[in-house]
Amino acid sequence: MSLHHQIRQYLLDQAQMHGWLAHAKIPSERELQTKFHASRITIRDGLTKLESQGFIYRVNRKGWFISPPRLLWDPCHRVNFYQQARDQGMQPETEVVSVNPLYDAPLIRHQFGMDYGNNLELLRLRRLDGRPVMVERIYLRQTDFPGLAQQPLDGSITELFANKYQVQINHESSHILVCGTQSEEAALLGIPEGTACLHIERKRYDANDRLVDYNLEYWRQDALELKVSSRK
Repeated sequence: MSLHHQIRQYLLDQAQMHGWLAHAKIPSERELQTKFHASRITIRDGLTKLESQGFIYRVNRKGWFISPPRLLWDPCHRVNFYQQARDQGMQPETEVVSVNPLYDAPLIRHQFGMDYGNNLELLRLRRLDGRPVMVERIYLRQTDFPGLAQQPLDGSITELFANKYQVQINHESSHILVCGTQSEEAALLGIPEGTACLHIERKRYDANDRLVDYNLEYWRQDALELKVSSRK
């Protein structure tokens, strides 16, 4: 039996014996070295394999933990983060990291066709049951949402657009791919830079096909599961 299978079985036995639940911390790498008479590199390799299978996850400088269920998301249905999480028995929360004007962002200006200084970036960190799972960068026109930076931005942006600014999201498109995390996203998620993540580029439009906001999401690869359903 390979080492990572031995570790997995050991952790399953320990979880049953001690009643470990999701987010429970597992024995340290040093303890596992002693248990399996293996080097730290070998133990780390085994844990990384279990992480890739979604069995455990790590937090920088804190250790390894039992993975919770993934959030199920159907890209064909528009349901906000809070509703999705609560419907699946999870506790969602959002931290506003920063709100800044953009003065030189050619990629973002290309999306909106705007001049310098008319863009706004909202950077937020999403958590499920206290665990950071997604970094979100939202780009929009400052002129469409005057005073937005002074509004409560830790809730549903869609509802804020509708209730405060009478801007309704009518439809959206998403581009989904796997990429490595950059330094800022990795630090916020508590994972090593370059760790694979699920990257979602989302464009949301009003009923006149006018772009309302442009979103870039970076999900922990072990936090989200895509489930697509369609009808003929």
